Amino acid sequence: MILLEKRSIESARNKVILKKNPASVEIQDRNAFVKWASEVDPNLLSFYEPEPNKNTSKKPLITGKKSCTHRLCAKKGLKLNEYLRENPENQIEDSGKKLKSQD
Repeated sequence: MILLEKRSIESARNKVILKKNPASVEIQDRNAFVKWASEVDPNLLSFYEPEPNKNTSKKPLITGKKSCTHRLCAKKGLKLNEYLRENPENQIEDSGKKLKSQD
C-alpha cells in the first residue's frame, strides 16, 4: 500500500486502511536513560509498589510451610457450557421468561 501510495484498499469482504500512528518514544539504552532522567527530572521515571507474586508464594504453602501473612483458600466457580444451545428442549419457562436449565 505504501509503495502504491494508496491510503486504503477495499474488496467485497474487507477494507484495509493505512493510518499514521502518533509519535512514540523508543529507548535505545535503558540504563543510560535512567541515569540521565534521574539527574534531569525524576518524573520521567515510573516507580511501582512491590506486588506479591501469588503463584510463587503459593508453593511454600502447598509444601506445608506456615505463614502469618498469607494462606491458601479454595473458591468455587461457575462454568456455563454450550450444552443448551445444542439442545433447546432443555429450556423451561418461568413467569413468561425463558430460563435455561441443565437438569
